[in-house]
This record gives sequence, structure tokens and C-alpha cells, in this order.
Amino acid sequence: MNFEQLSEELSVERQRLETALKTTQSSAERRIEEVNTENVQLNKTIAALRERSKINGDAKVKAIEKENKVCWYLVHFLFLLTTYEIHFLSKVAVYYLQFGFEFV
Repeated sequence: MNFEQLSEELSVERQRLETALKTTQSSAERRIEEVNTENVQLNKTIAALRERSKINGDAKVKAIEKENKVCWYLVHFLFLLTTYEIHFLSKVAVYYLQFGFEFV
């Protein structure tokens, strides 16, 4: 094998390696772009899930607050009703006592 043949073989090998390197770089760049796009999409999904979770949490808090408010009004109403009944019954008792009725 002479110097010229060796030089030619090395040149062919170099071209083959350069082509393989370009193909590998191109493939790597394309994969990096795909991963970056996927990462952006995943970040958007995470943000949407966090927002939905927050909205659901806020809705639960509002529902509990509404339930508490309804319970407070109910307790207040029952208190007023009981107070009114006691007041009414005491008036009736005084009336009955004035006219000599006995409680059985």
C-alpha cells in the first residue's frame, strides 16, 4: 500500500465520519427540540392542574362557608323561636295564673 492509497482511504473515512457526525448532530438537535417542546407542554399542564386544584379548593372553602352561614342562621332562628316560645308561654302562664287555671 502506498502513500497515495492510504491518503485516499483516510480521506474517504474522514468524509464518512463527517457525514455520520452531521447526521448525529442533526438527530440530537431535533431530539433536543422535541424534548423542549414536550417540557413546555408539561409545564402548561402542571400550571393548569395547579389552577384547577386551587379553584376546586376555593370552591370547597366557599361551600363550607355557605354551609356554616346557613347553620348560623338556623341556630339563630331556633334561638329566636325558642326565646319567643318561652316568652309566649310565660305570658300564657301569667294569664292562666291570673284566672286561676291549674297546670296539669
